[in-house]
Amino acid sequence: MKRLTSNAWPMAGMSLLLCLFLGATHAPHSPHAASDLEGAWKMVLNRNQSMDDLGLEMVKVLVDGHFIFAFFNSETQQFYSTGGGEYTYENGVYTEIIRFHTIDPTLVGRSLPFDAKIEGNRWYHGGELDGTEMNEVYEKINGVSALDLMGAWEMSASGSSDSDMDAVKKKQAQTWKLVIGDRYAWATFSPKKGTLLDCGGGNISMQDNWCREKVDYRMTDSLMVGKTLAYQGEPENGEWKVKMPVTRGTDAGQMVVWSRMK
Repeated sequence: MKRLTSNAWPMAGMSLLLCLFLGATHAPHSPHAASDLEGAWKMVLNRNQSMDDLGLEMVKVLVDGHFIFAFFNSETQQFYSTGGGEYTYENGVYTEIIRFHTIDPTLVGRSLPFDAKIEGNRWYHGGELDGTEMNEVYEKINGVSALDLMGAWEMSASGSSDSDMDAVKKKQAQTWKLVIGDRYAWATFSPKKGTLLDCGGGNISMQDNWCREKVDYRMTDSLMVGKTLAYQGEPENGEWKVKMPVTRGTDAGQMVVWSRMK
């Protein structure tokens, strides 16, 4: 099925995503620390509307002070929207610093504070954004953790051999990859404008130096959804060097180096 692009969305679809992003009532404060929010979370309610009833999935991955969220439907292979940046969580106030955002690009560069409360495996997220109240409920996704891969990573080099690894030009584009639990999310974007170039996410596991990624969504190639990619390489001394599997747009023997973000 064709992926919906921002130019092709019907106005009703865009309005729905905006409504999902801008909710109705805010949540009470909680004294939890930033580490308590680390994890992969699935939105279950927005303004008391079930995401299942809306036919949408929304997963938010938070680790090492970075976050990426995505709206998608894995069954129909449709990707809708994403956003990401850095976050803090202190004295019940969850603050996002937006680095890229496809629902509302005007948010890029802004610092957005929200109320947050954790009860059991639920995260109640709310507050006011530009005069509109928000109310979202997330449930934590529990899975077998890929501990060695856990963290926030940034692509620092890529190439087809050890001798020709080229430094990635960060001033033109950055690629982040967040891994926690058994979930991963990545995004390539312009750090100057916050323009999204590509993104993807799903489930991840690591065993015997082999990493396996099951794709739940992909912005530029919906045919990848449902497939599992396997490649070799595990982190060492703050770097994660992998030999990528051959897919469309990926050369045979291409290697990528990820470096941990501070």
